[in-house]
Amino acid sequence: MYRLMLQGALLSVVVVGLVRAECGGDTTACDTTTINRYPLEGADDAGEITYDPSGCVATTASTMISCSGTLLGFNSLECSVGDWTIANPTVSCFAASGCPVPDTPTNGNTTGDDYSLFETIQYVCNDGYKRVGADSAFCDSTGEWSLPAPRCLGSCTRPNLNATVSITPEQDTYEDGTIAQFTCDDATTTMTGTDASTCRDGAWSPTPPACYRKCTIGNTNSSTLGNGLTVGQLVDHQTSIEFQCDAGRHYNEITLGSTSGVQVCNDGELPSPFAYCHANCTASSYTPPEFAVAEPALPTYYDKTDIQFTCESGVLSVPDVTGTCADGMWGVPSFECIQPLDCTDPGSPANGMAVGNDYNHDAEVSFTCNTNFTLVGVSMMRCNNGSWSSNVPTCNETPRPVTNSSVRLECRSDSIRVTIDRSILPDLAGDVIRFEDDPTCTGVVEGDNIVFTTMFEQCGTTKEEDGDLDVYKNRIVNGRNSGNVVSRDITVSFPITCFYERVHRLEYGYSAVGSAGVVQQSVSSTGDYSATFGFEMYTDDTFTTKVDSSATDVSVNQRAYFAVEATTSADQRVVIDSCWTTPTTEPEDSRRYNLITDGCQVEQTVMRYDLGMNGLAAFSLSGFTYIDTSQIYLHCTVAICGNNDTSGECAPCASMARRRRGATSGQMRDLSVGPVRWIKEDSNKVMDLEMAVEDAEILGVDSAGQGARPWMTAVAVMATVMAAMVVVIVVLVRKNRRQSSRFN
Repeated sequence: MYRLMLQGALLSVVVVGLVRAECGGDTTACDTTTINRYPLEGADDAGEITYDPSGCVATTASTMISCSGTLLGFNSLECSVGDWTIANPTVSCFAASGCPVPDTPTNGNTTGDDYSLFETIQYVCNDGYKRVGADSAFCDSTGEWSLPAPRCLGSCTRPNLNATVSITPEQDTYEDGTIAQFTCDDATTTMTGTDASTCRDGAWSPTPPACYRKCTIGNTNSSTLGNGLTVGQLVDHQTSIEFQCDAGRHYNEITLGSTSGVQVCNDGELPSPFAYCHANCTASSYTPPEFAVAEPALPTYYDKTDIQFTCESGVLSVPDVTGTCADGMWGVPSFECIQPLDCTDPGSPANGMAVGNDYNHDAEVSFTCNTNFTLVGVSMMRCNNGSWSSNVPTCNETPRPVTNSSVRLECRSDSIRVTIDRSILPDLAGDVIRFEDDPTCTGVVEGDNIVFTTMFEQCGTTKEEDGDLDVYKNRIVNGRNSGNVVSRDITVSFPITCFYERVHRLEYGYSAVGSAGVVQQSVSSTGDYSATFGFEMYTDDTFTTKVDSSATDVSVNQRAYFAVEATTSADQRVVIDSCWTTPTTEPEDSRRYNLITDGCQVEQTVMRYDLGMNGLAAFSLSGFTYIDTSQIYLHCTVAICGNNDTSGECAPCASMARRRRGATSGQMRDLSVGPVRWIKEDSNKVMDLEMAVEDAEILGVDSAGQGARPWMTAVAVMATVMAAMVVVIVVLVRKNRRQSSRFN
């Protein structure tokens, strides 16, 4: 259709007659200036036309036509004996090349994807939406769409109305632009909002109205209605109804003591009770018990007012008394003011005195003791209605002071010894104090002291294993002895507990209670197992023959055998925790090479041996040398453990107990041996053995050999100095890669 319009426009162009140009006298040539154009040159939508060739074109020749924008029609013309082969030709050239992508309507779309000049597209709305605007547009000569995109407007659903509203027309959906009318029953309801609403793109505007029921004013016998309203009158929704309270009444729902009020009709309902004013209370309408006083004291009290009762004489029979005015009636709990009784003379404590002679209700009496006596109980009593608040205290003789030297505890390597100064127990003889569970284990009088001694697990001493600790317990008491029952004023109880670990912590306490006073003291000490250590080299894996201290030939790849020996009790064993080598006597040398760590083999050639002897822990290895020295020193950390102890250093290799090394078990010792000078296998040189003895200083070394263990210092203080041994050992070892193994 638009192309027909274009053709009509082209035909309407003023035809410029063909003029035979002279063209240099050649009447058979054609002149390009005789070609018509559309739009006319200089128009806003006209593009620039060029001819090749331009001007005179010889007969039978053609001129090619170009356009700077969009060319419609001929793109060439041929000259025939002074005339163009097409009579009165017209060339169309537009500046625009096409239109941009058209806008798509919201809730709709476009059809057609050719946006060239004079091409047409269609606008379509989605289902349920109404088109407002053009249904199509074409790309005009200026490169613009002839019409904008339309609006696609949604429909509306029936508005949500209360049951008393009617709508016209009555339907489920309404197209955009539909106007709905609303009505209410004017006789019984009130409309709020407009009576008409229009569907605008899926929503109603303005909001549809609501119809609320009217209220009927009820009877009132405590107030007078205002606003000219009367009982039984019908009033609209949200109507405010004012009322005035009758004399002696108040409306307290909003403001306490108000003589007027307002209530509002709400969809056919009025507050209940309607326009009710509560009666006031008077002071004369309630007679309190004798001696009772009300606060505040007023002649008239509004409804819901509280009053507090107290006694001007005596005390209340209940903790708290509050009365409330309720519509002219007092609500007060039953109570009375009780007149209190006086107390009798409480007396004075023996070896003390009472201060004060007023024994009336609420009076106080205090107490003091004579010199060298201590008050036991309260220092003051109060009379309360004939009864004193507590009993009269006692004055007990102040005990003689107890010093730290009065009781001494020694937790020895194989026994427990307790020494008690007899002066702190003047009424007890040694033959009535004993260990609790063994009457035959009594104390021995030694001068001014009583001494108690027991071996481990004797005299009722018990042993427990608590994590990393060996715990020995007993108790020294007085009481039955040889079948006799002895009664004293002082009861003695000495609980004793000895803890054995690296730092052996020993604790005990006792209490003595009786008419002579209370004596208390806490003491602490440290204890240590007794053991001596040796570090030896043996000739073979039977570990029966020690290497002689004279020179010994040891070849490379020859296995060397070592054992740590310790003197222990039957229920103890020696365990190797770690071993390592250094090229110097310093155990912390940075060139440390680990053999055993945390009880686990980390050097491949190390072998462990279970010889079935608690006091012997053995291993062997193949030799190695440091690059820059032929001397090697061996260092080992060992522990003395209980046979059933599987915690700390006593735990199996790689167990969780060894990973939790915050607490340790067993007696730890660091042993060293060296130096050892090594020879190559092909050397005939015999190595000299140097034997030396090092003190096995009690040090704490962790699994990496780094850092001192803090508790070892305490053990060093309390433990018996260990006999030290240094064994000169000739060892040829070679370095191999590390590999873990298990040794228990």
